[in-house]
Amino acid sequence: MLVAARAAGLSLDWQPEDVPENFTRVMDEDLNVPQGLAVLHETVRAANGALAAGHLDDAAAPVRAVAAMSEVLGLLQLMNLDGTGTGGGAEHQALDSLVHQLLDQRAQARADKNWALADQIRDQLADAGVVVKDGAQGSAWSV
Repeated sequence: MLVAARAAGLSLDWQPEDVPENFTRVMDEDLNVPQGLAVLHETVRAANGALAAGHLDDAAAPVRAVAAMSEVLGLLQLMNLDGTGTGGGAEHQALDSLVHQLLDQRAQARADKNWALADQIRDQLADAGVVVKDGAQGSAWSV
């Protein structure tokens, strides 16, 4: 979404007032990262909707908010905003390794027909903003 926003001419530069109040509130509650990611997800949806409709004026504030929250959470440096396919580096590899460990545990739980554990792992990943897509070749993930 941030790549599309930048391509549409929107700025990713943000100020402290661009950080949504509900994001600040949940992060101040014992660093409630899962709820912070939920706020980020909802803001991404709002920005995507405005961008898809071509309403750049409506997209500007949520785009800045997404950039702000992504930076606060340490996600911005993991993103490939220049479109070269080389973003992420060591941080992305570490995240990929951790997510794949959880996906392997989930696959084993599914093979064992331990649906509760498989659902719990999927829900933990979802709470962290990781989308899991199951397919014939196994599970894939995205943020």
